Amino acid sequence: MWHMNNRGVFSDPNKVDVNTFYSNLKELVGPGAEMIIEETWEHLQKHFGTKAGGDLIRSSPLERIQKIMEIGEA
Repeated sequence: MWHMNNRGVFSDPNKVDVNTFYSNLKELVGPGAEMIIEETWEHLQKHFGTKAGGDLIRSSPLERIQKIMEIGEA
């Protein structure tokens, strides 16, 4: 958190850029970042469902998180 906060990832707590978060996470933990993103997607899916449509099946967990965040902003 400290590292990402110093890089401005959490500068606006109401809007987090998932791509920036992911790239910083990847820099910090390496290949484990993908596992964290996958687990994050599973957590979001359990709590909020998949209102983004069937196109999510073919996308990566990162793309799924981006899509569900876009829906939340609408």
